[in-house]
Amino acid sequence: MRPDRSLPKSPRTVLKADERNAVIAAAIFFMILYGLGWWGIGPVATVPALAVAVGLLAALQLAGVRRLRAAVNEHLQQTQSLLFLQKQLNNAQPLPAFDSATLFPDAAASLAGLIRTRKPQLVLELGSGLSTLIAAYCLRDMGNGRLISLEHDPLYSAISRDNLHRHGLQCIAEVVDAPLADVPVNQELRRWYDTRILNVIAGEVDLLIVDGPPHNVQPLARYPALPLLIDRLAADAVILVDDANRADEQEMVRRWQTEFPGFRLTYFPIGEGTILLERGRAVESKVGGLT
Repeated sequence: MRPDRSLPKSPRTVLKADERNAVIAAAIFFMILYGLGWWGIGPVATVPALAVAVGLLAALQLAGVRRLRAAVNEHLQQTQSLLFLQKQLNNAQPLPAFDSATLFPDAAASLAGLIRTRKPQLVLELGSGLSTLIAAYCLRDMGNGRLISLEHDPLYSAISRDNLHRHGLQCIAEVVDAPLADVPVNQELRRWYDTRILNVIAGEVDLLIVDGPPHNVQPLARYPALPLLIDRLAADAVILVDDANRADEQEMVRRWQTEFPGFRLTYFPIGEGTILLERGRAVESKVGGLT
């Protein structure tokens, strides 16, 4: 997997649903036109309408083949990532199911590779979930380091704590209930984790995982993370931004780059998109063992 030093462009699709419907409607229209022409004028005069209809249907079929090929490649990549995780994590209990609401396997594998490469002593995670378990396992295998995960939803925090206990990782990772509050950021109030919770952070943060709050809380819901945590980051800290293919996350990172120019950006087209912002040290050309 090749890293990119620029922000991701909008993801390209072969044909969107409304475009496919438009192609089908156009093909049906020309088929009807061909039938009416055959009946009213004769077959020769309607050949162009038939040619257009056949061409549209052929284009639709080609787009379907390309989508199928992309889906097969995506499945292969996710399977390879799962095999990588299985090799890297010494987990006695099975991990929870992977889905788009948590982490894709390739994103989880990249997180594991990042922790093993950078060996952070303190990981701060915004939004708990499967990534909490992945990071905790890696820190346990390193023999040191700890994880603090801020979670605004009591249901999710309870699930994350239960998972940590079932996997025997509660001494390494802590899930902190952090309700959302109106927090002053750049002379305006924004909904973010209650900053009084930040008192639980003792020491400099080596790895910041930005995967919360949910994007539907407000526009640029995760933007406050860096302005409010910049003074708590280590000199060579790494910020991992999940869901980097979304417009809000891309705009958030652009603002961060303008306000805090000391970070180097690397984009990885994995899962829903991942951005690394690294402070002080050079970016590794490989993440998670996947090239």
